[in-house]
This record gives sequence, structure tokens and C-alpha cells, in this order.
Amino acid sequence: TAHINAVDMGRTGHNYLLGGVEASFLDVVNEIEKLLKKKISPRVQPKWLLKLFVYMFGFKSFFDGKEPKLTYERYKRAVGYIRCNFDKAVKELDYKTTPLDVMIKDSYDWLISENRL
Repeated sequence: TAHINAVDMGRTGHNYLLGGVEASFLDVVNEIEKLLKKKISPRVQPKWLLKLFVYMFGFKSFFDGKEPKLTYERYKRAVGYIRCNFDKAVKELDYKTTPLDVMIKDSYDWLISENRL
């Protein structure tokens, strides 16, 4: 809807950021666990342990030539804090966010419909 509204209501030459609800990596994982009726994880792995895995997978990749399961870029995305100010889209495009549980369920339903799960 926001993309269509950008065509109809947006100003030429302007950019609009479409963010969402603020959620930690643990929040996202817990929502997925709830949806799949799995045990809720009380915490995520410590950053130092994940960074150690970055080096271990990189070392392994050096020898087997396969892409590491955890790269430094993926590590930064998992432990980083990304904020998006989408106030302009709310004001000018009537942009509305979707609750995290609804986003996760919609994604899950789409993956099922596309035979990807």
C-alpha cells in the first residue's frame, strides 16, 4: 500500500523509508518459536561466542571453499541495532506498521504457499 501511495501521494524526488516495529533478534526468534509451537528461547548466544564462530567458519571455509555459515556481515546484522525513522512516510503516505507477530505469520503463510517450507 505504501508503494502505491508513494506514486499517488508522494512528492517527486523525495524518498520515503518504510520501517517497522522495533524488535530485537530474540523478539523475532521468539515469535517464530511461538508460531511453530516450540520452546521459547530465554536468550541468544553472547556476542563473543558468535564472533568466535565467525572466525571458526571462516577458517573452515578457507580449506573447503564453501561459503561460511556465519560471516562477519551476518554477525553484524544479527547483533547490531538498526533504527529507521519512517515518520515522513506516516505523515505523507498514510503509512502504517504491522505488528511483529502478524509479519511473521504472513511470511510463514507465504513460504508455505510457495512450497518453500
